[in-house]
Amino acid sequence: MFLTSLTRRLTARRDDDQGMAMVAVIGLMAVGVIVTAVIGSTLAGSLSFTSATRASVQSQASAEAGIAAARAGLIAGTCVSRGGVYENSPGATPVYMATVWVPSGSSWTRGCPTTLTQQVRILSTGESNQPAVGTADFGDETSLEALLSSVAVSSGTVASGPAVYAYNSTGFGGSGTLVSFGGSAPSVLVKTGNVTCSGASAGTADWVVDNGTLSISGSCAINGNVWASGRLTMSGNVPVSGNAVAAGISVSGSSRILGNAWSTADTVLSGGGTYIGGNVTSQSLTMDSSTGIRQNAWIAGATSMTWGSTIDGRLTTRSLTRPNGAGSIGALTVVPSGPGASPYLTPPRPLVPNWVDFAYRASDWTGQTIVTLSTCSVATYTSALATIGANRGVIDARACSNGFVLGGNDKLAMRNDLAVIANKFDLGGSGGFTSTAAAQLRLIIPDSVDNDLPTCPTGGAFGIGGGFSFQTTISTMIYTPCAANIASGLYIKGQLFAGQASLGGSATIAYVPIGLPNVNLSTGESSAGGAETEADRTLVSLRNVQASN
Repeated sequence: MFLTSLTRRLTARRDDDQGMAMVAVIGLMAVGVIVTAVIGSTLAGSLSFTSATRASVQSQASAEAGIAAARAGLIAGTCVSRGGVYENSPGATPVYMATVWVPSGSSWTRGCPTTLTQQVRILSTGESNQPAVGTADFGDETSLEALLSSVAVSSGTVASGPAVYAYNSTGFGGSGTLVSFGGSAPSVLVKTGNVTCSGASAGTADWVVDNGTLSISGSCAINGNVWASGRLTMSGNVPVSGNAVAAGISVSGSSRILGNAWSTADTVLSGGGTYIGGNVTSQSLTMDSSTGIRQNAWIAGATSMTWGSTIDGRLTTRSLTRPNGAGSIGALTVVPSGPGASPYLTPPRPLVPNWVDFAYRASDWTGQTIVTLSTCSVATYTSALATIGANRGVIDARACSNGFVLGGNDKLAMRNDLAVIANKFDLGGSGGFTSTAAAQLRLIIPDSVDNDLPTCPTGGAFGIGGGFSFQTTISTMIYTPCAANIASGLYIKGQLFAGQASLGGSATIAYVPIGLPNVNLSTGESSAGGAETEADRTLVSLRNVQASN
C-alpha cells in the first residue's frame, strides 16, 4: 500500500511539471510572435518611405521630361498638329503628359500660341516607374508648371522684362501689390544689395535677389518663389507660397515655406508653428520645438532636433543629434560618410540681367511721329498729340528744364502708342493719360552713359502721385535710371524698370510685359534684327503645382 501510494504521488507531480513547462513554452512563442510582428511592421514602414522617396524622384524627372518635350515641340512647330499635347510613346519611359496653354483674360486656356507676343504655359504631369508601396501615399505623380516669356511685338520691340526690376536695393520696398494680367507671371528682380520686405506686399510674384540677402517680416506675403544669393530670413507670421532657394535659410515665428526649400548653407527652423511644406535640401538642419518638415529632408551634414519637432517623411543625413530620442521622424537614414547629392534638383534661378543703358536714339523709333519740345505745358503736350494724330508717336521733352509735369485735373488723350522721353517726370494731382483703344505708353528717362550701370541725369527724378491715373486700356512701361517712387493708391497695368524702386501703400502693378525697342529686358541683350523665333522664349518660372492636365 505504501509503495502504491508513493508511486501515485510521484506520477501526479511529474504531470504537473510537464504542464508548467508547456505554459512557459507557449509564453515564449507568443513573445516571439509579437517581436516578429513589430520588426516586420518597422521594416514595412521603412520600405514604404524608401519607395515613396524613389517614386518622388522618378515622377519629378518624368514631369521635367514632359516640359522638355513640349518646348522641343513648340520650337519644331508641331504644337498645332499635336493638339498641344505631348505624351511619351506607349510603353516607353519616362511616363508623362504635357499640355500647352495660352493666356485667356486673367487665366489660361488649352491651346497653341498664335504669335510670339503671347506668353506660354506648359503643364506637365509625370509618373514614377516604380510606384510607392505600403502606407506611403505620395510620390507616384508630380505636376510641374513652366511659364515661358513672350518674345516680340509687331513693332519689333521685344515684350520682355519683369514686373519690377531694381538695380539697387537702396530704398527698395513698399507695400504695393503685384498681380497677373492676361496670364503673364509677375516677378521682382533686384540686381544688387540686401532687400527687406516688411510692408503689406501681396500678389502672385516671384522674388529674385541676385547679389544680396532677403528678409521677410511684418505683413509681407510672397505668393510665389524666392531666390536669394545670400541668406533668406523669415520672421513673424509670413508665408512664401512657392519654393525657396538661398545661401542659408532661417524661418521663425510661425512663418512657413509652402513649397520645397534648398539651402547651400544651413537651415534653421524656430518658433511655434514654423514649417516647410515640401522637401528640404541643406548643408545642415536645426529644428526647434513645434517646427516641422511635411515631406523629406536631405541633409549633407549634421541634423539637430528637439522635442516637438517633426519630419513627416524620410530624413537622410550624415549625423543626427536627438537628445533622449527627441523629435518625430517618419523614416531615418544616417550615412556617416555623407549622403551625397540630393535627389531633389534645385530649380533654375531666373536670370537677373545687368542694367540696360537705354539712351535716346531717333532710329529706335523708326516709323513713328517724333515731336520735340523745348517747353513743357499742357498746351504743348496737347499740340504734340494733335501733330501725332492717329500714328504711333514720340514726345521728346528732354529740353524741358522742369521735366515732364502733368497734374491738376489735366488728362492727355492718346490715339495710339506713345513714348515720352524726359529727364524728369512729375506726375500728380488728378492728372492722367486716357485712350479709347488699347495702346502702349512708355515713360522714359534715358540713360546716356554706356557702362551697364544706372546713371541718372543731373536733376533727374521719377515720381507719380496717388491721384494720377492711367486708363485701363493703356499698358505702361516705366524706365528710369533714377529712383522711381510709385505712390499709394495708383494702378498701373505694365511694368517698372528702374535704378531704384518703391511701390507704396495700396499701389498695384498689373503685370504686362511691354519692353523697349531693340533690347530684351529679360536678358539685357540687344534684340535688333527681328529674327526672333520660338527658341527665343525664356523660362520665366518653373514650379511644382497641384493642378493636373
